[in-house]
Amino acid sequence: MDTLVKILQTPLGTLLALAGIAIVFFAFFEVGKGIVKMRRTPKDGLVPAIIGAILIVGGLLLSKQQTPAVEPTPLEPTSVAIAFTEPPVLLPTDTPFPTETTAPSETPVVPTETASPVPFKTITDGCIDKRTWQANSTDATALGAIVDENNCWNLESLGITADGGTLHFLPKPPKAQLASGIYTTINNQSIIEFKVYVSRLYLVYEGEPAYISFSIAPQDNAMARTGSGRFKLQVKDTSKSPLIFFMLADTSEANGNPLATRHYEYKNTYDVRLEVKGISMNVYINGIDTKETVSIPSGPKVLYIGYNLPLQAGVDATIKEITIDGVSK
Repeated sequence: MDTLVKILQTPLGTLLALAGIAIVFFAFFEVGKGIVKMRRTPKDGLVPAIIGAILIVGGLLLSKQQTPAVEPTPLEPTSVAIAFTEPPVLLPTDTPFPTETTAPSETPVVPTETASPVPFKTITDGCIDKRTWQANSTDATALGAIVDENNCWNLESLGITADGGTLHFLPKPPKAQLASGIYTTINNQSIIEFKVYVSRLYLVYEGEPAYISFSIAPQDNAMARTGSGRFKLQVKDTSKSPLIFFMLADTSEANGNPLATRHYEYKNTYDVRLEVKGISMNVYINGIDTKETVSIPSGPKVLYIGYNLPLQAGVDATIKEITIDGVSK
């Protein structure tokens, strides 16, 4: 049975070729008793031989047509190493995957480090800060010699220093009329407070007075005599210990008038309070109202603190705890 199945599974072309070979073989040979010998009359086998040959050729041709085309050997897949990273965990949302990308409307500003501003110093700190105070003098040479030292004015050429937390006036006796001082801007409504102590204030020659001035002056003319309202400590005689007057002067007065009931006493420190109200100023000394109203300029104003000395006159005075509207200067 298996043999029959195998025969049936053999291609037809092969069977024909085998049959043809067998016919040709037996057309010329005979087999007897295990011996193969050629037939005596080979001519009789020509017809079968031709038929066998035709079967052989036909079987070969048929086998060639039935041979399946050789399919190309499939390429083996190339092994490629792929690195997998763990996908980010997505929180459940209504739309797990974005369907539209919106560009930011504004470019985020990256903060940059900026240098911290240098804090303002005060006279209490031993500094006449150039961002608070400006200097002026009738001596152009001395004024040109002032130096900025780390935002603090060095005014030694004017005889003005900030020593031990006080503003100190101690210039050399001048060879001609001399006025020098410092000034800072104030508001139309301001409270100015300070303490003043005088060691010496004197004249050598009679004539022009010597004085320390605290004035509310126009911003563009800090050293103005007329045009500013002033509170002054002044001497006008040449005695060894001259009387130091408290003086008040309006904008229209070049010199002003002394307080009739009060004057400075040596070795004492006086608290002074100037109340600026628009175009007028009230003066308090040791908390007592002078009962005088001093006219001051309108428009932008400055507080000027300085000295005025005639030929060979001298001053040695200190001013401390200067505040404007409660702010130390």
